Amino acid sequence: LIVMLFYCRESLLSAAMLVLCFILLLYFFLGIQSYYFLVSGTHLIIQNHLFRWYRKVYALEDILEVHLEFAPKRSTALRINTKDFTSKAYCAGSLRNKTWKGLFNRLEKAGIGVPK
Repeated sequence: LIVMLFYCRESLLSAAMLVLCFILLLYFFLGIQSYYFLVSGTHLIIQNHLFRWYRKVYALEDILEVHLEFAPKRSTALRINTKDFTSKAYCAGSLRNKTWKGLFNRLEKAGIGVPK
């Protein structure tokens, strides 16, 4: 009886670990596509809905241009090209078209190159 209890406990632990790994992977893959953007004064702030600790700040004067990327099997991304020739894309699957237009209007008013 004790031996059976030991084997059941071991299989339950394995199943729990498998479920935990699945949840963590799902959280990670959803998290890398959950950015949002704030334009405040002279900075563009990028944060993540799921990774609350993530925060990237770009000075608007350092940004050369921004544009949208539509990749297959991935959410819409904002690619930021800076004046020092670095480029980074941030996927933002939770943003709607109206939100994208508002962001591009604010960036255009700030003098950043945006596509028409």
